[in-house]
Amino acid sequence: IKSIVKITLVEEQPPTAWNEYSAHEYGFYSNVNPERDHPRWSQKYERRVGGGLFARQTPTAKFNGYGDEVAHLYAGMDLIVNH
Repeated sequence: IKSIVKITLVEEQPPTAWNEYSAHEYGFYSNVNPERDHPRWSQKYERRVGGGLFARQTPTAKFNGYGDEVAHLYAGMDLIVNH
């Protein structure tokens, strides 16, 4: 079961595990925009977890499929620059 236990508001953007590991490849918002390719591969398509190695690829949904609910949080932000 996943749940949110605590929310902490901070002055500065915290690093993520991925952008600490490889900052030139992963920005803070790197998982929300399939139009911003990773330096070594495209993020335009994905395979569903549990679908197996030969599972069909489907187009990656912007904002992980929650566009209607969260797009306003990214209003005015350049998701290519701020990947």
